[in-house]
Amino acid sequence: GGARSAFWRQILAAVFDRPIATLETQEGSAYGAALLAMAGTGHYGSVVEACKAAIHEKQRLEPDPAAAQTYAKGYAVFRQIYPALRDTFQRIDQAR
Repeated sequence: GGARSAFWRQILAAVFDRPIATLETQEGSAYGAALLAMAGTGHYGSVVEACKAAIHEKQRLEPDPAAAQTYAKGYAVFRQIYPALRDTFQRIDQAR
């Protein structure tokens, strides 16, 4: 889904202020389970070795510093006002 969107990945990089990597493989949990099994059966010496051998970055997006700063400021405001609004948010949820 969203991981296919470069735009969404760029937003996430800014929100978390961390690089976001896209992997060559599109497989999910089954691929991870297979890697764990291969490490567990001795095909790889460790989980770290299995990951180094099988998981490769396709693309890396660095966070935009200006966008990261904007999201950080907004999050700081949210954290400040949330305690005062928590009950209001719960009442809104219960009204649905």
